[in-house]
Amino acid sequence: MTNILKIKLSDEQYLSHVASQLPKSNGIHLILAKTGVGKTHHMLEQCHVNGGTAVFPVKAVMNQSLKYKADNSLQGTIIQIEHLDKWRTNQNELHVDEAQILYLGGFRKSVEKLYETIVEASQTKPVYLYSATVRTEFMPLKFNSIIHVEKSFERNINVITLDSKGDVKIADAKLAQSLEYIDQQGDKAKVMAFINSNAQASAVVKRLSQTGKKAILLSSSSIRSGEAKAVYQSIISHAAISQVTYDYVICTSCMAEGINFNDYFKVVSCQDESGNLFQQQGRARGSAEHWVILGGLENKDHGDISLSYNNASRQIWRTSTVDGDVKRVPINVECGLASSTELCEWLNHDARANADLASLFTSQFQKGVYAKQVLKEIDLLGYKVDQLLSYESDVKTKNNGKVSLQRLAKVLYQSGGKVLFKRNESKYALCNDDPEIELKVFEDGVLTDLPALASYLIGNKDTTPALVQMVQLLNPDKSNEQIDNAVQELIEWDSSWNKYNFRGDKWNVMSIINGDGRAFLRNIHQPRYKEIKQEIDNAITGMSEVIMNKYSGIISDEKVAEAASQFWINAYPISRDNGSDNRHFHSDDNKTLRLRLFKLMMGITFDSHGNWVVKKDKAIWHVVLDHNDRRKYNRKADTVKSKGIEMSTYHEMTKFNMKEVAVMKPKPFKQSLNDVINQINF
Repeated sequence: MTNILKIKLSDEQYLSHVASQLPKSNGIHLILAKTGVGKTHHMLEQCHVNGGTAVFPVKAVMNQSLKYKADNSLQGTIIQIEHLDKWRTNQNELHVDEAQILYLGGFRKSVEKLYETIVEASQTKPVYLYSATVRTEFMPLKFNSIIHVEKSFERNINVITLDSKGDVKIADAKLAQSLEYIDQQGDKAKVMAFINSNAQASAVVKRLSQTGKKAILLSSSSIRSGEAKAVYQSIISHAAISQVTYDYVICTSCMAEGINFNDYFKVVSCQDESGNLFQQQGRARGSAEHWVILGGLENKDHGDISLSYNNASRQIWRTSTVDGDVKRVPINVECGLASSTELCEWLNHDARANADLASLFTSQFQKGVYAKQVLKEIDLLGYKVDQLLSYESDVKTKNNGKVSLQRLAKVLYQSGGKVLFKRNESKYALCNDDPEIELKVFEDGVLTDLPALASYLIGNKDTTPALVQMVQLLNPDKSNEQIDNAVQELIEWDSSWNKYNFRGDKWNVMSIINGDGRAFLRNIHQPRYKEIKQEIDNAITGMSEVIMNKYSGIISDEKVAEAASQFWINAYPISRDNGSDNRHFHSDDNKTLRLRLFKLMMGITFDSHGNWVVKKDKAIWHVVLDHNDRRKYNRKADTVKSKGIEMSTYHEMTKFNMKEVAVMKPKPFKQSLNDVINQINF
């Protein structure tokens, strides 16, 4: 009989915090946990403490785990799935990542060997299998326990639906155009798209390359050599995608499991089984923009269609409901994989049959008719729909390119903001070779909503008076090139705003930052300025604490002028090295600019009345931590709270910020905690 356990984690807890609650008995224990609970750290820590072995089926994940193990001076053994012959039976525990590989890993001998190793090891020691998305009905194993580890997990996802009939899959052309649309939305960032077949992925790369953008295909075969191999290795070593020189990175399943990316990018999935989608979207461990492209959600001919599997009868069923009439039809298509000795040499009959059925079951979800079920399942996995867009009405008519919009801006502002059309005409072509642009800001041929046009020009929903004012700067006296550059500045500022971490209205801030200032902000966020950016961030951390402690409310230039001068001298000195000449930035002409930038970077707000205001939204000890420091901090926080002391009290009495606590050695930390306890009890 399988023992079912549930463990609920708080926002500050990770799996390693509740290790003592996991079963310790011999047998097979399945741990079901979503992204963000710290599975990898827990596995490696348990191997370190208890003398165990961790198996990572995905080679890239294994390499990342080896680096993490070395960086944190952990012991224990890590084995690649292909080298299970190195498994030593004298190890005390066995931990296996991505357990769904037992039925989704293809009919490789190494997968069957993993199955045999798990069964054998479970006779004398605990074996832990980990997965966020495993479908237990297809697992060829019997579990002694199943542990559901629950932690708050919710992300927004944008959905593009394409009209589809029956079992039609997404067409190459529509998919490529949808990716172009996604590229133009929101913040500017690289696009990583997961496509279900090599043939379709190659076709999409070709179509995207014809638009003038750079696209590359990363598949299990292409990453073995050449440029694709170099890009793949760069992504793995940096745990990021922003450093690659391609606009689109088109992937197959080789990039879908376990590999973590910590930078900001746009991750796109095509319709697939929800577990596969969760794996793909879960590659983003930090802030990212999530997208999925599905078939049509309304199929009048087929009604509400779903897919299910009956474990007892080993049968896959397709159920459709039309006007209350339910029809249930068995799907008897044979995959043929397990029956072919060329494709499968597995000796275990049950494992062969389960994997064959799982392959058939999951492949069905790529068909448009199951879009509604896929959407429901990813909602249950924590991805909540932010935007639900239609390809025909939202993507196809608006994916027109920025050049046409820039020309439109010039036409409009040369005419004083009013353009006449024939009555009831809703479309206007800028010139014969441009695509038509549907303009919802016109009524009977007259421009009636300038703010809406401003939003339309930069692809942003938010409209403020400051934004309208910025758009109105596009006056008819400027040349075509100046108009193009001005609109491009609006687009770039809008897409980069979140990187700057400034407070206040983005358009108010832009109105006081000249071209030199915007160039400075763009430059320091480029990879080649990484060291300069680090120096600036360090300086900001130190000085913002002083300013936030010292001032509150409206602040004058005189109060911070001296600090601003020292800041720029130390953090961004005059230089013309490496082709970077910043002398004009440091000239007297930009004295006001430097002061404004300094105040913005210190967290001082520029409000709509022209005042600079210090707002203490968070305690001064509250600073942003990366993943590793956050985990170290949480452990120390648990120790503090176990003494009945709130972290706010600890910080206020010690004057340490979160970063200082996170990196503090055990001995000085214990001493500081004892000092706090003594002061409280005195």
